[in-house]
Amino acid sequence: MRMLGIVTSLRAKELAKDWEYHVWLLDQAVASMLASEGCDVRVFVVCHEVPDSEHLGNPRVRFESVSMRAPKRNNDEMCADKVVKLSEGARIAIDEGCDYVMVSDADDLLSRRVASVVGSENSEAGWYSPAEFFYGYGGSWLRLYRLPPGQSGPCAIFRSDLLDFGRVPDGSSWYRALAANGAENYAKALVSLDRVVNPILAAGHTEYRGILRARGIELLPLPFPGNVVICHEDSTSGVPGGPGSAVPARPAEGKRSRSLLRRLRRRFSGLQALRFLTGSIAREFHIPRSNAIPSRYRTRGFLVSTSSSG
Repeated sequence: MRMLGIVTSLRAKELAKDWEYHVWLLDQAVASMLASEGCDVRVFVVCHEVPDSEHLGNPRVRFESVSMRAPKRNNDEMCADKVVKLSEGARIAIDEGCDYVMVSDADDLLSRRVASVVGSENSEAGWYSPAEFFYGYGGSWLRLYRLPPGQSGPCAIFRSDLLDFGRVPDGSSWYRALAANGAENYAKALVSLDRVVNPILAAGHTEYRGILRARGIELLPLPFPGNVVICHEDSTSGVPGGPGSAVPARPAEGKRSRSLLRRLRRRFSGLQALRFLTGSIAREFHIPRSNAIPSRYRTRGFLVSTSSSG
């Protein structure tokens, strides 16, 4: 039976506004990973501090603590920290014999059908999710989002032999590629950590498919949305600094009316993509019943378009 290693990263405790909340989010995410059936699933959580998780002691879950300084609370440094953790988790998964490595955010929920694709298909290069849901815990609706052509979301699966590792040399072509499009501070943060990372993961999930395609390798689309992105107020994408941040710049006075029009158009488009939270969707993504969600963890405004807990 094939072994799928699912890797996720947890942010440093000192960067969490509410550490217990982040641990609760992680526990829901790991539960959804373990619910996937069709191959041998192992979960690797890479972190600074090992949390007091309900999954401690589970032989299918490994918590790995990294010894490095915690990042500052800005998007560039937090994303560099996350890449190091995901790369370390991927290396461990490969060393433990995983045939495929999957990366997923520490607050996202996975479809229980993912492992069956890995277990039943031929030895494909991997898969990506062409669509994903957005959801806030305690809500009755999800929003379906179809990714732009050529992109992958944070939920992606790679055959283990496609993943290699190395350091990012300052000033190298790899560094310049990472620093492109306004991401120089992110590239500098990654170099400063001086850790071994995977080039695909370092480039960010929007680039996964393009990097492999340049090598003549194609990821296949999953035949269903692979994940639910959990929207909450303390996501990494909500932290300012760098291209990975979703915090908008304040528009110039003359552009505010057009900005409002764009927001209204996006909101209308979002309403068209709404899906009611049925029992089958809840079972597929291991979404807990409303009465099982602590009231302080229920989220409003689930139409937020980005989230990341790493």
